[in-house]
Amino acid sequence: MSKSEPSERKAGSMAGLLLTLSILVGTLFAIAGSAIPAVFFFPLWIVGEAVLPAWDAIDPTVPWLPPLPKDTSDLKDADARGKALRAKIDQYYAALPETRKPWVYRYFALPYAGYSVDISRIVRHYIPAGASFDEAERILKAAGLTIDWPRPPNGVMKPAHIPRHDYQVRASLERGTDPPGYMRIYVRLSPQTRGDYGAHSAVGKITGSIVKQLGAPAPPVSFPLDASRAATELDVLVKITETRHYQFELTFRAAIISDMRPLREVTGDGSRRPDGKYTNPGIAIPIRVTVANEGHAPFYDRTIETQAAGSWGYLEIARHAGGTGLTPGLYRFKVTTLRDIPELTDVRVDFTITWDARI
Repeated sequence: MSKSEPSERKAGSMAGLLLTLSILVGTLFAIAGSAIPAVFFFPLWIVGEAVLPAWDAIDPTVPWLPPLPKDTSDLKDADARGKALRAKIDQYYAALPETRKPWVYRYFALPYAGYSVDISRIVRHYIPAGASFDEAERILKAAGLTIDWPRPPNGVMKPAHIPRHDYQVRASLERGTDPPGYMRIYVRLSPQTRGDYGAHSAVGKITGSIVKQLGAPAPPVSFPLDASRAATELDVLVKITETRHYQFELTFRAAIISDMRPLREVTGDGSRRPDGKYTNPGIAIPIRVTVANEGHAPFYDRTIETQAAGSWGYLEIARHAGGTGLTPGLYRFKVTTLRDIPELTDVRVDFTITWDARI
């Protein structure tokens, strides 16, 4: 019995062949280990585009999706659908083991690729086919998600600004759980007609994913930080699951695209003069960051006066705030603000722990 819907069973017909291929290559690498030159990973990553979706469909470590009601006509409005969606996600989350990268991802995925469990079928079941963006967003909000990558403000993207695969509207939920753990849900919506994001425009592709982490969240992860007042302290536990260099950032977030211009006045930009100094450093924000293995004294203790922007997203600007190499384990991060900055009173700022995919 397959855990895919009957209409999706064809996709599993090649799963055996692809899984056999992955086992053979995985065994080779398990024997040869690091002796294999890095250049040989490139063809594996190309093959991974076919292998990984097949693996995700049959992954024995992931529970089957819960039964979904055949008829949802009794869910009359967005609020009812959202609550039913959240109840079904919570039911599935309770049955999930901790989300860890399967071994096939070691060989067939890019080193920085994250891993999550696909819940697209659950989400699509409660967002009706042909639903408008307005209706889909109301359902997701009723399920407790926040629209953190909203639609373009005028509802339409100009042809020159439409990404190759369309900009995706994203709703997310990140929260601690009881027993101690961390839930991360992402739902992404693409338009049925390229570039058309109007309130009444139809949603096309819908995807959803979920991550379950026990004890503490793992990067990439962000924590709210009140940067407007001195002596604000953030004290969090973070689980590191992969050995790599992690970078710390202050991430400034806008609610709508029109807020980005005044936000840039706060953050500055990354342009420099010939002498290396920033042309527009923005408002300097001094913070102290310490990192310690849980139960031990800090091995990383740095005060940095953050300034200028390092990277930009659709509704966010990031500023470098240090970083260090970390190996798997549980770490305590403490971030302390060192100056009152009234200009940041109404600015949403997060302390973000992430990594540079190029390193």
